[in-house]
Amino acid sequence: MGLFYTNVILYKVQQQSIADFLSKQGRSAYVSPTRDDFTVVYDKETEDQDSRVLKKLGESLSRKFSCTALSSLVHDSDVYMYWLYSDGKFLDSYNSLPGYFDSEVDKSLPEGGDAEKLCNAFGKLSAVSEIQKIFKLVEQSNLDEDAEEYLQGEDIHSELIKVLEMPSFGAFTGYYTIENSDLPEGLQQDNLIKIESLKPKWFWEKQKTG
Repeated sequence: MGLFYTNVILYKVQQQSIADFLSKQGRSAYVSPTRDDFTVVYDKETEDQDSRVLKKLGESLSRKFSCTALSSLVHDSDVYMYWLYSDGKFLDSYNSLPGYFDSEVDKSLPEGGDAEKLCNAFGKLSAVSEIQKIFKLVEQSNLDEDAEEYLQGEDIHSELIKVLEMPSFGAFTGYYTIENSDLPEGLQQDNLIKIESLKPKWFWEKQKTG
């Protein structure tokens, strides 16, 4: 069984400010320490892998803090997807293997992924060519009929994070990873802030449906 996880990386927002906002919103989440201007939100509700919920969270955090937010999803290690926001506005998205969920789509070709927009949003324009290489590598991996498996979703995520000089704990990690005490290198339990929702389950179900 592959990895399933979601998270949102925020740029130039401090840990405590994010935690205070999420607490007021009644969410359940972990918030990483702020490292080199990056903070990671590991939200419980988004772990259901509903992209609508994940996109909404990234958008709302980006709008609230007038910052850049990168919402990421890894599904069974087979697929990596992201949605990029700045000041609450959608900028870009990426799907490493769109045919995984839609048989009518050419499964070989990734969708989206604008290296310049991604790098510019995080002040890393010098990294555009490196990001383009990653996108190209994913495409080549998908097209290689002799390959035993596609490039794994968490590895794509990790490579993007590395090039953008984000904390390594932005990859391989979601809410339940932390709950299970399977912490990545560089992340300690006592450096995380945990927020626990007091809202009942029916409240979140209502949010999803209407």
